[in-house]
Amino acid sequence: MFVNIACSNKNDKQTDGQAVQADSLIAGKPQRMQPSTAEQTVQLKGKDYHLFVQRLPCDSLPKVKDENNGVFVDNQITLRITRGKGEKVFAKTFTKRHFASFLEEEFLSKSILEGIVFDKIDKEDLLFASSVSYPQTDFYVPFNIRISSDGQLSIVKQEDIEENYTEEEKQ
Repeated sequence: MFVNIACSNKNDKQTDGQAVQADSLIAGKPQRMQPSTAEQTVQLKGKDYHLFVQRLPCDSLPKVKDENNGVFVDNQITLRITRGKGEKVFAKTFTKRHFASFLEEEFLSKSILEGIVFDKIDKEDLLFASSVSYPQTDFYVPFNIRISSDGQLSIVKQEDIEENYTEEEKQ
């Protein structure tokens, strides 16, 4: 069971969707990624789909500590998809806990949800790339989020997808 947690950020700013790690390096304060918002429209099955992705640091989520006792604020990411003139297809606010079944608890306790970005259209689905990472490092676990044209969600750890493709190629 997952709970959507509302977060507010007094310094909400729109950015171009680039992932910028910590922007608050004030000694003694938790570090946080910048909020970001990305919107675009894509065509699927002859219809326009509007994609909205917003990342916000969320003070109500548990803080993450690294091996140097640095403290980081985790993120929540809202993904909304509408079709045509605003018909709701999908809406969910993700935290790293949505990926917990793929990850060990120790990794989860030291990682943050870094981002979700639109990747491509695959058959009749919208694919988004996502990652859970150790803050301010290159160590992350990639995921593919698949949303069908009728709003069905599936999440796959990216290396699992590569293994499936390899198995299919062998047959």
